[in-house]
Amino acid sequence: PFPEGSEIPCGNPLCSVTFKARVVANSPKRFCGDPCKQQASILRRAAALLIDLGKDQAWSVLEKIR
Repeated sequence: PFPEGSEIPCGNPLCSVTFKARVVANSPKRFCGDPCKQQASILRRAAALLIDLGKDQAWSVLEKIR
């Protein structure tokens, strides 16, 4: 989706790093590093659990584990 060499944002929504796009085989780089990749994975799994609760109940759950 991005031309090689263009600046792209890290795929982690909590990260503001951009890096040069490079296309390798069939898997373009989406994250600036392994920690961001892992954090994005955790966020996706947490969102899958919380999304059906609705905003108020999801925030209540998050406040309890804070």
